[in-house]
Amino acid sequence: MARTAIGALLSRHEPRADRGQRRAAGIYGTIITAAIIDTAGGHVSTSQLVVSVFVTLLVYWAAEGYAELLGEHTQEGRLPSWKQARASMAASWPMVAASYIPLLALGVARLAGASDSAAAWAGLIVALLLLVYHGWSAGRAADLDEAAAQLAKKEAEDALTHRTDMLEVAEAQAKLAEAMAQLQALERLRKNLKH
Repeated sequence: MARTAIGALLSRHEPRADRGQRRAAGIYGTIITAAIIDTAGGHVSTSQLVVSVFVTLLVYWAAEGYAELLGEHTQEGRLPSWKQARASMAASWPMVAASYIPLLALGVARLAGASDSAAAWAGLIVALLLLVYHGWSAGRAADLDEAAAQLAKKEAEDALTHRTDMLEVAEAQAKLAEAMAQLQALERLRKNLKH
C-alpha cells in the first residue's frame, strides 16, 4: 500500500508525456507477453517459455530504444548524450517489466503442480487481466469522470450565457467542447462494453 502511495506521489512529478510513454510501453509489453504465451504455451516447457518471453521483450526493448534514440536525435543533427540515452531506455523499460506478473503467475502455477499448458493458461489469463487494468487506468488518467464532465459542461454553458468579453467566451467554448468530448467518449465506452 505504501509503495502504491509513493508511486502515485512520484508519478505526479513525472512529466505527463513520460507517463504516457511508460504506460504505452507497459501495454505493448503485456501484449507481446500474451502473444508469446499463447503461441508457445503448451508446446515448450514452462522454463523455456519464461526465457523466451523475457529474451524477446529484451530484444524488443533494445530495438525500440535504439530506433527511438537514433530517430529522435539524429533528426536534430546530433547524437544523444548518455543521460538522454539512459532516460529514454528507462522510460521504455515497462515493456519488459510488464512480463513480470504474468510470468510469475505462470511459474507459480507450474510449481503448484499445473501442467505446462495449464501454467501457460494461467499466465495468459493474468496478462489479459493486466490489459483490462491498463485500459481502466488509462481511462482514469484521462479523467473520464461523467459527474465531473457534466459539471464542467454546465459551468461552461453558464459562463457562455454570462460573458461578454471575447476571451472569456472563447475560454468557455473550449471548456464546453472538452466536456462534450469527454461525455461522448464515455458514451462510446458504455456502448462498446454492452456489445
